[in-house]
Amino acid sequence: MLPMKGASNQHSSAYHHLCEQLRAWREDAGMSQRELSHQLGKTHTYAQKCESAERRIDPLEFIDWCLACGVNPTKGISTLIPPQHR
Repeated sequence: MLPMKGASNQHSSAYHHLCEQLRAWREDAGMSQRELSHQLGKTHTYAQKCESAERRIDPLEFIDWCLACGVNPTKGISTLIPPQHR
């Protein structure tokens, strides 16, 4: 059986690193998953699903997440680039 489109990227170690970083930013901002989801105008499970890699986050959502957590999106994305590629 062929894998679902995008499944390999969603479950890569790099994607899990993104999910961990999203959670860390939210926690550093002092927000619960529900609070962040509400602030972003999403369902109450949105942040939980993004942080657990159950739901992919698109670039515009990433920017909104960063801004809601007080993270500069440009600096946020730079933290996800592996050191050998900087």
